[in-house]
This record gives sequence, C-alpha cells and structure tokens, in this order.
Amino acid sequence: MDLKAAAAKFIHESLTPDTVLHELRSSFSSLFPEIMKDQDVYLKEHWPEVCKTKAFDTFMADLFANCPGESGKILFRHMMAAVRGPDPRPAPTSPVESHL
Repeated sequence: MDLKAAAAKFIHESLTPDTVLHELRSSFSSLFPEIMKDQDVYLKEHWPEVCKTKAFDTFMADLFANCPGESGKILFRHMMAAVRGPDPRPAPTSPVESHL
C-alpha cells in the first residue's frame, strides 16, 4: 500500500461525528478529491450525529462570526433551529431585551 492510500485509509478509519468537519476542512484533505469524497459520504451518512457535536456548533458559529453587528447571532440562531429544532428559550422581543 502506498503512502497516499495508507493516509486515506487512516483518515477514513478515524472519522467520527466529532472529527469529520475538521478533516473535511483540512488543507491535507483539500489536496485529494477522493479523500474529500469519502468524507462527504461519511458526513451524509452521519449528518444527524454530526449536528449534535460541539465541533458542529463551533463550525456554525465560525461561519456567522464575520457578519456585521447582531446579524450573525440572529442568523446563527435561525440556522441552528432549522438543523436541530427551535431553541426552547424565548427569543428577545426587542433589542433592549437581548442585552438583559
């Protein structure tokens, strides 16, 4: 087995719902379309579990972190509700309440 195949096998065997997002975003994976394809398949097959991980929370927060003002927090909250269901905490009804 060559080094590339060995690395691909190791990465595949190491994938978990907690690690797949990190691996998919890695510079190493981006060099090898077949590894990214494998990670894509894993992500599709394990999507509900991935969405429950701290890694997913961090990924989503990072995704919206550069939005100006409060828009990132608002978008993040709605996107997470779409993925996981509504947040049981009541949404603020005014900008003043959001700071209380």
